[in-house]
Amino acid sequence: MPIDDLARRFLQLTQDDRKVVPDVNARYFGAVLDDQSLTAGKTARLGAIRFEDWFAQSAPR
Repeated sequence: MPIDDLARRFLQLTQDDRKVVPDVNARYFGAVLDDQSLTAGKTARLGAIRFEDWFAQSAPR
């Protein structure tokens, strides 16, 4: 999932109406990233927890 999609989902769940504007030239701690830079790759062991489920359990009440 692209980081801008994750940010949009988080803002939506927290009822924050700010707009996420992706920037393909933005740097991450000075490094240039692509869509695969922060992912585990093809050999990742994936779990069954969705972001929304995790958020529901983790968000302050």
